[in-house]
Amino acid sequence: MIALLASLALAGGTWHPNDVAGASKRFASASERLMKPAGALQAQDAHAAAAVRAYRVAIDLVGPAAPAADRERLLALEADYFAQHNRAQAFLDGLVLAFDDAFSHAVEVAVAGAKAGEPCERMIPVGRQLPGIRPRVEPNPACTGEDLNPAIAAAVDADAELGATLDQLLGQTFPGIALESKAMSAIGPGDRWLAVDVLFTQGAAEALSAIDKADDEARVEIEAAVEVGDEGKVLAMKGKATQIAANTARARAELATPVLAAAGKALGQAGAAWCVNPSDLGGCVGADATRELVDLLLADPKTRRALGTR
Repeated sequence: MIALLASLALAGGTWHPNDVAGASKRFASASERLMKPAGALQAQDAHAAAAVRAYRVAIDLVGPAAPAADRERLLALEADYFAQHNRAQAFLDGLVLAFDDAFSHAVEVAVAGAKAGEPCERMIPVGRQLPGIRPRVEPNPACTGEDLNPAIAAAVDADAELGATLDQLLGQTFPGIALESKAMSAIGPGDRWLAVDVLFTQGAAEALSAIDKADDEARVEIEAAVEVGDEGKVLAMKGKATQIAANTARARAELATPVLAAAGKALGQAGAAWCVNPSDLGGCVGADATRELVDLLLADPKTRRALGTR
């Protein structure tokens, strides 16, 4: 590594941390090692969040008919999910910070040994920047002299201390996010069941989306306070958050009440009952006939009229 650093001591050379990272084989391989388990953890998080949300929506839809046992379980699952989510987020935040610190230190060592000057990013964006679109770039006229980025990257790749640190960081056991799966009692008689949320996501998607949009818009001020970490303001708006949740639950129940009433006869004739517990959280006791029964109800004239689809 000393020989590598010695070769960098060229007057007028340019470098930049981003350019060094782009030229570093170790950075590329370590990033890939990091992203695979991190991506898996984020997928688990998204799956658990969606399941808990589906449970909440289903309970709101059936309103007072939702069993007390399901309401109590939902509260416990929401608390469990947020606890697991927060632990996982803290782990990832700490890992990414340590990952960046390790690389930054290695780059600083290489740059110091090279006696390189101030950093200068060799390619810069030009023209109008549009969200989600890769910007057009061109060489930075401020960067003059030899491009030292490949040589600094080679020195970083040869840094034994960095290699050991990365192995320790990336060799950790990542946390997981998993919620209890348990079959609950269905609402009504029958040895088969239909997941309530699936019927409405397929048969009343626009109406549900409108309710969700209204909920999101009502929470803008609360979310802004959460985003900036204003705990005092968040606590002060706790009552407002409770009222928003109640309004959303009422809107969902108002949407569902005529549909559930219209679909009840067809569902009973099929020997089935309603289930508010999502399949991903264990569903209900009996056989899951959701796919068959959703098709049946969406073809039933009374149910279609109640849904507003003729």
